[in-house]
Amino acid sequence: MKRKTIEVDRIRIECNNMLAHPGFSTDRRKGIIDILSFILCESGQYNGYKFIDTKAVLEGTGEETKRVYF
Repeated sequence: MKRKTIEVDRIRIECNNMLAHPGFSTDRRKGIIDILSFILCESGQYNGYKFIDTKAVLEGTGEETKRVYF
């Protein structure tokens, strides 16, 4: 069986797209956040994130899972 690798940056970009998707549930985004944070930390590439809509976060609408990782 061949072993295949994928670039961490590609995973980050795809996960950022999923985190911004309006049709994804909060639970689904939480799973993506957990996996992406693990991959970025383990590979030494974690550079933080920002919220997509800080106003919604401050209002407590549950949108804290909509974020973009650097």
